[in-house]
Amino acid sequence: KRLIRPMSFIGTRLQKRKNLTPFIKASMPLFRLSDAALALLPMNPFHKKVPSTTGEDLSVEMLLECIDRFSKNRMLRPSYDTASLKWLIDVLTREQRWGSLQKMAVRNSRGDVLGWYIYHLNTSGASEVLQVGANDNTLSDVLDHLFYDAWTKGAIELEGRLKPDYMKEFTRKFSIFIPGRDWMLVHSNVPGLLAAIYNADAWLTRLEGDLWFF
Repeated sequence: KRLIRPMSFIGTRLQKRKNLTPFIKASMPLFRLSDAALALLPMNPFHKKVPSTTGEDLSVEMLLECIDRFSKNRMLRPSYDTASLKWLIDVLTREQRWGSLQKMAVRNSRGDVLGWYIYHLNTSGASEVLQVGANDNTLSDVLDHLFYDAWTKGAIELEGRLKPDYMKEFTRKFSIFIPGRDWMLVHSNVPGLLAAIYNADAWLTRLEGDLWFF
């Protein structure tokens, strides 16, 4: 979990207490104002700085190319083609239970693709992140762009499943880790497939399965 508007996050949690709901609802503009002030203050985890990178809408063709490029060092990875990936993105776009689908490719000043992200934007609760792709050298820039994009679009918090090799960078970005929330059931008679998953040598994200079909 990464808080985007921490005061608004507190407000949404307090609204769940029935005796406080009317008061908290009336106070939400003040929570938002506090978040805006926090975003302007330097040297704090919630300071929002315009990223040096640029973003563009992530096409199916570009996503296919990115997944192939950034997952090629994994023993186990998804095997999409244009038709299957287009179908999946169409399903996610139509799915409105978690908000509108946001998908962005991130480029540096030279125009090189540094990575990408896909999430459902929800301005009244948790925005569910389906996929973040980058390498060790570009992940920081991609996350900065994701957090800034979510901020400008009104998100309160981002939630997702952590890839083990991303943990160090997410820690540096003041993320909150909640173990045991997102379980994945795996069954196979192929030992190598299970080993790839157990050893974190598999490219498996929420795009491949645990959220959108419920």
